[in-house]
Amino acid sequence: MLKKIFFLSLFVFYAFCGAAFALDPDEMMDKVISKYGFRAFSASFVQTTSLKSMDMTDKASGYIIFKPPYKMCWKYYTPEVQEAVSDGKTFWIYNEKDNQVTTGKAEAFFKNGRGGSFLTDIKNLRKNFEITPEGKIKDNIYRFRLLPVKENPNISSVYLLISAKSLDIVGISTYNAYDDENSLEFKNVKLLNDIPDSEFDFIIPKGAEVIRYEEGAE
Repeated sequence: MLKKIFFLSLFVFYAFCGAAFALDPDEMMDKVISKYGFRAFSASFVQTTSLKSMDMTDKASGYIIFKPPYKMCWKYYTPEVQEAVSDGKTFWIYNEKDNQVTTGKAEAFFKNGRGGSFLTDIKNLRKNFEITPEGKIKDNIYRFRLLPVKENPNISSVYLLISAKSLDIVGISTYNAYDDENSLEFKNVKLLNDIPDSEFDFIIPKGAEVIRYEEGAE
């Protein structure tokens, strides 16, 4: 009898814990928005870009920092050393091999979420996207589909992968109107409380060729 009571107690304990920590998809998304909406975060990433019309796939890896509102720094280490930085007003894309910098207004280049800029504005995720949970796809990882509220040729759909355990964003897949895919796998995600805005300053290297980006150019 004591053994039965013991195992019954264990069952009730674990059932209660499971219920206490289980979140429905809407709650999970709300907590993710709260977690990332007003704080900077960093992660290492592996990026896979597939151009459907050209049957071409490229891979890259590096390190990113995002800080609301609209500040970001991408540092690519492979296959080439490159850097993409935005201080919220101006953006710079630097190719070390060619010693070339493309620069322009951040609002024009990153509008409609291009370049992952929606990750710097997560607090407005529900305002800018229709969010549909698609359920668990593997160990504690849940997928959400995001459709832009406004028509957007650069982003037709986005898929977020979220860890139910840590509430980290662990993956993103973005599709454009041509069904090209840009996927990011995040690891070592860290929230950053005191990162200065100077982290998003960029000094154009001496002798670099400077190309001015004009709105509407690709």
